[in-house]
Amino acid sequence: MIRSKPTLLYSLTLNSALSLLFIAAFCCKDEPCVSCPTAPPILDSTSHNYFWQLDTLTNTQISSSILRDVAIINDTTIWAVGNMFVIGSEGHEKNYNLAVWNGKTWRLEDVLIPTCNDSGREIGASGGNLMSVFAYSASNIWLASAGSLIHWNGTTFERICNPQGPVPYALQKIWGATGNTVYMIGPNGLFARYVGGVWQKIFTGTDIDLKDIWGTANDDIWIAGEEIDYAKCILLHFDGVNIRTVYKETNPNAPVFRTDSIAGFVTSVWTDSPDYAWITTSSAEYRIPSSSTGESSITSTAASYGLTLTIRGSRTNNIFVAGFFGTLAHYNGNSWWLYKQFLDFDGTTALHFRTASVRERMVVLVGRTSNKAVALIGKTF
Repeated sequence: MIRSKPTLLYSLTLNSALSLLFIAAFCCKDEPCVSCPTAPPILDSTSHNYFWQLDTLTNTQISSSILRDVAIINDTTIWAVGNMFVIGSEGHEKNYNLAVWNGKTWRLEDVLIPTCNDSGREIGASGGNLMSVFAYSASNIWLASAGSLIHWNGTTFERICNPQGPVPYALQKIWGATGNTVYMIGPNGLFARYVGGVWQKIFTGTDIDLKDIWGTANDDIWIAGEEIDYAKCILLHFDGVNIRTVYKETNPNAPVFRTDSIAGFVTSVWTDSPDYAWITTSSAEYRIPSSSTGESSITSTAASYGLTLTIRGSRTNNIFVAGFFGTLAHYNGNSWWLYKQFLDFDGTTALHFRTASVRERMVVLVGRTSNKAVALIGKTF
């Protein structure tokens, strides 16, 4: 359990003229927890006071390990996927791609990934990278790798090949609205769905790599794509039939900060309502109406501390953003709270968060530090 002395944090509210200092609720190692001041009580806001546990899941830096995605199944079960290397008792390096938390400890597994031919038939299976995980329940969990899906039914894994043949690069993310439907995104504008045993490719009209996906229903899906190296990004909305471009940036010299419309390179999107979505960019965090063509209201500038890669929440007053150099902030419906104790701009020791999963009183962030895979679990009471 990470325990540190109370730390002053800067909170950005929706009113840009108002800034408040809050004190984080943290405890000192090997000392009893202390009572820390909290923000003035505000109706319908959630607590910024989280207790954190940082777990390093690998024990070698010979090979690079990382956790790429995570899903909270319930209060005592978490699944995280990626590529993890561990040196065993015999001194040999072993590769894993799934980490399962049981409420107390992590268990590493090596899930077999199908090798598919050009006609979409499995011709073998082996370990390898897992890119994404999405869970409907403990008995309905989906994993994604290079051009294939893996389904956990509570007892066994089912490997599912793409009948159109293997995708040349790994799928980036999966998301689902109903129990038998999974949406997938990936490189070169790839967008597809798997429903009732049938694969369907959906035309996006872009060749930008699509990196993040979230929605509220099959007819309300948001997709974010970016290629920072090539100074391109895009934000799409899918209504179940048509794809609409909400925002696109291809100018490397474009404004990096705007308060009334989206600026920067979109890296992640999340929503809990068909009326709006939340995004994080290389400049700031924005809330955008569903009818937006780029118009937006800025909510915070956590991205200025380090490029934010993910935004996730359980509802609109419980949202987290996180990214490089330990950047981690929380929105409680009234204010943003930056957890400065994780900020570290040393490239050899910094935490780099790839994504998060959020429930009402729990958040899990995964990524890496140096060449080791890490998971940060936060709980509030």
